[in-house]
Amino acid sequence: FLENIFQNFKIDIVFHAAAYKHVSIVQNNLLSAINNNIFGTEKILDLTIKYNINNFILISSDKAVEPSNYMGITKRVCELLVKRSQNNLVENQKLISVRFGNVAGSSGSVIPIFLKNIKTNKDLVVNDETTNRYFMSSMEAAYLVTLSLNVNCENGDVLFFDMGESFNIKKLAEKLLSMFPFSKSKIKISKIDKNEKISEKLTFDNETVVDTEESRIFLAKTKKIDLDAFENNYQNFKNIISKKNCTDVEIEDYLKKCII
Repeated sequence: FLENIFQNFKIDIVFHAAAYKHVSIVQNNLLSAINNNIFGTEKILDLTIKYNINNFILISSDKAVEPSNYMGITKRVCELLVKRSQNNLVENQKLISVRFGNVAGSSGSVIPIFLKNIKTNKDLVVNDETTNRYFMSSMEAAYLVTLSLNVNCENGDVLFFDMGESFNIKKLAEKLLSMFPFSKSKIKISKIDKNEKISEKLTFDNETVVDTEESRIFLAKTKKIDLDAFENNYQNFKNIISKKNCTDVEIEDYLKKCII
């Protein structure tokens, strides 16, 4: 199916946004997430290179940075697959990744959930009152994705948008509630899921933040990364998952070894 599309249509840019992004869904459906997020990305990358398509942009996530859950891990592996592809490129091909924060108003985003609950007088559940998250508008997300192609960077590089300081979710809930004084909703503090982090990061400790030609778009430049080690671990992971009798523990173990 993909081969037919790439073969029969003149493609200038591949915006690769297809992925399972909800943490809880991915956490409970690891094999489907691996197949879609990781192997789907690999197939698209291979075809992009094969058919000499000039531009490829992977939509990644801040959860890929020091990932604590399967969603973040799969996204980090996808970033590394893009980095790995730099060795197979033809002239003028540009393959990069961009990291999103939470896109306000998107499916599963906390803001529309809070607003819906406020309008129906349901409680606003905050998972730990110290939880912070980065937010960006859909316009900012589109700005990052489209203008990143103008940035002078190397294949496999990762770009992200200046989203300012991360927002405290409890304070966000309080602000939204103050805008609807007649709502009977209350804020309920719950325990954060073990697979979630209190605060997200936009870059790894071994990445240097570099200014770019585009306003508010930054480059997360990796100081050093062992792509040979990644390739070896990734092939071992693919081998173990191809076995019919492999266990969930084995899959998780080999998947985590891919993260470098």
